Amino acid sequence: MYNAFFGFEEAPFSLSPDPTFLYRSAQHEEALANLIYGVQSRKGFIVLTGEVGTGKTTMLECLRDFLETQYVEFAFIFNSRITPDQFFEMIAYDLDLHCSRTSKTEVLFALNSLLLQQANEGRTTVLIVDEAHNLTWEVLEEIRMLGNLETRSGKLLQIIIAGQPELLTSASLSSASSSAAPSSRSTLRTPPATSTRAWPGRACPTSRCFRRS
Repeated sequence: MYNAFFGFEEAPFSLSPDPTFLYRSAQHEEALANLIYGVQSRKGFIVLTGEVGTGKTTMLECLRDFLETQYVEFAFIFNSRITPDQFFEMIAYDLDLHCSRTSKTEVLFALNSLLLQQANEGRTTVLIVDEAHNLTWEVLEEIRMLGNLETRSGKLLQIIIAGQPELLTSASLSSASSSAAPSSRSTLRTPPATSTRAWPGRACPTSRCFRRS
């Protein structure tokens, strides 16, 4: 009813995190730019936090759109209440690894082979984990170990974890990241205001501006 009254082309109040309707505040664009810069510069470990409803998942959807336009391989873990075995299965599925997806050893060998191949071609690979505040210590430790995959020129796997503020203070994250501290952090706050590290250059547009070349 309100679509016809206001002349909307699409329903604007969906519960799904649609990047098309992302409010492009300067703070949110800076946070998105920080995520993209972290991936492109191979920072290795990036953390995005914010309260419920501040747009974390929508930001990740924007990042996924960007990665697709750049043909960057990525795995997206959307269900954080998983075991380590399920974690590796989901990675193998998303990256289409040719191995036994129920064997952690085979997944790791196949993943390492893919990462080295991508690095030799001058490309990188991204792991995105949403709702990371629900992760167990065991899964966070596996993520930390994946962050150790590197060459002399940089990290082979760029890891982005997003979650609620307690993610930064949880004992599991403190333990898992003790030897691999996040190289970049961004925080989304309500009312819409973002605290993030400065990124040189212009702000990055949202997914509506991302197009494959």
